Amino acid sequence: MNATPMTLARKLTLGFGLPAAALVLVAGIAISSIQWLTQEISDMGTEDMQLAMYAAEIDGNLMDSAIEYEKVLRHSYALQAQAPGASEALAETVKLFDRLTVDSNKSFDGAGAVLKKAKDDPDEQVVAVYTQLERSLASIDKSQTAFEAVARDVFKHVGAGQHAEARALIDDVEKAQVNAEKEIVDFLAAVQSLTANNITAAQAGARARLT
Repeated sequence: MNATPMTLARKLTLGFGLPAAALVLVAGIAISSIQWLTQEISDMGTEDMQLAMYAAEIDGNLMDSAIEYEKVLRHSYALQAQAPGASEALAETVKLFDRLTVDSNKSFDGAGAVLKKAKDDPDEQVVAVYTQLERSLASIDKSQTAFEAVARDVFKHVGAGQHAEARALIDDVEKAQVNAEKEIVDFLAAVQSLTANNITAAQAGARARLT
């Protein structure tokens, strides 16, 4: 007896339906596991990414501030030589330095807010890590504030024509800048380490939920 097309279709459905359903199930589980992993990493890594962003902003502001500081030193020599426009250029440079300081403070405030929020986590180990990062951020703030304070003293001396006094502070400014840079690098390394640990934990969490 010849099988009709409908019968063949039924046989194909019966013969391949179960494996096909299994493939769909496996594919569904795989997609779900990817979604879980993505969600886990998103949940655990958002604060880390924000902290890295703020730390990069602080670092960028410090570098820009250092450039403006060096411009002031160049203006100092121009003022001694009575170069035209040197006083006006000095005033604009100091204004830009002040704006960078304001931007840097905003970045510190943003990072501090993230750290305080993260410290509400129920996991004591997480709280301990973020508490350490909070202390590191405060130390960076202190070092950068020291750099800005000494740099402003240089600006005042230059503006008053006290060039010898300004040059006497150069080493102090450079030391404060180096300290701030080192602490920012250490802070970024700590955040990157935290992110890597969170991704590992996220993968474990996703596997556990899949199981």
